[in-house]
Amino acid sequence: MEGKTGKKKFLSATSFGIIATWFGMHCGSGFATGTQYTIYYSKYGWLALIMPFITWAVLGGAFYFIFEYERVTKINTYKDYAQNVFIKKIGILFVIAIDLWSLCAQMLGVTGILAGTGSLFEGIGVPYYLGVVIMAAIVLFMTIFGVKTMMKISSYITYGLIVIIVILGIIGVAQNWSNFWWVVSTRQNDGGTFLEALKSACTYSGVQIGAMFAIASMAPQLEDRKESAKTAIGGALLNVLMLQILGMVIVASYPDINAETLPVLTALNNAGIPGLVWLYRIMLFLALLSTGAGCAFAIVARWKGVIAKKLNCSETVVAAVIAIVMMVVGTFGSKFGLVAVFSQGYGFLSKLAWPLGILPAFLILPWRIHYLRTTGKDAPELAKK
Repeated sequence: MEGKTGKKKFLSATSFGIIATWFGMHCGSGFATGTQYTIYYSKYGWLALIMPFITWAVLGGAFYFIFEYERVTKINTYKDYAQNVFIKKIGILFVIAIDLWSLCAQMLGVTGILAGTGSLFEGIGVPYYLGVVIMAAIVLFMTIFGVKTMMKISSYITYGLIVIIVILGIIGVAQNWSNFWWVVSTRQNDGGTFLEALKSACTYSGVQIGAMFAIASMAPQLEDRKESAKTAIGGALLNVLMLQILGMVIVASYPDINAETLPVLTALNNAGIPGLVWLYRIMLFLALLSTGAGCAFAIVARWKGVIAKKLNCSETVVAAVIAIVMMVVGTFGSKFGLVAVFSQGYGFLSKLAWPLGILPAFLILPWRIHYLRTTGKDAPELAKK
């Protein structure tokens, strides 16, 4: 994009839209409540201040290769991605595996946001299912109107989330600064060894690689290799910084906070500052909305064209039906609770994420990208057709 001065902006609208959607996929119920942070990081005490950077270094590298490969090949669905990345004879197996993995991952995401939304609205006296319906309606709107609408709304949500997270982080850590300093200076760790903390950080990489499904249709709009790199680095930095700002609130209340189902809310309630909890509720709603829309969008983008073609009907109608079905199924799943969704559901899926998502990004895509750059065509032995 060109500014009024004629100089190119550091981040284009497309790049920032992708970053915002990526952050939106991350900044959901598990992020905003602090549940994921206690499961994967803060149980290791002071190591929680280091391990998230390892997680997002892995994800930043993987997403760079994914962005660049999709930009060069103009692939815009994860089905096409799987068929093109893996060898033809076994590609169909990976397509099936990735379809199942993605469907489960996105449904868990929807389940998490509905569980969080119901609890959030109940906390202010609104019936559980009314809150679910309100969230479903907004997600439905964002999902069926396509990639540009998704990126634009995600961008505005991201602005609001960044401001609120920074405010909450500063106040939350300040209220428990003495305990935060004690944890860091004495290297408190009641959760396990460095290697166990590292394994947990890598598991979280597997949990978060699923965002590739939601942004697969956006990456082809990137202009060049430099923009792919800026998007990957910018997205990784935004995610890890926001995660750490909110995570420091949890570390500042370590170790008791790890036993809480909603650790961030508990920490802010203990601060005793009027209005702080309401500010947190606003952040939580925005976070739930961004993740819910991202999860629904990933499945809609994959299946709406296929189903509409078979049924000979409007893609918009199919998109709406898919989103509604996801919301209904997610409502039943939400009864299992946030901790079960993130510790058990995502824990299982993350084991599949490394062979299906992260390792191919590092081991296959660099060679494929190099081949495309030097020959201008796809490798014949790995071509989809």
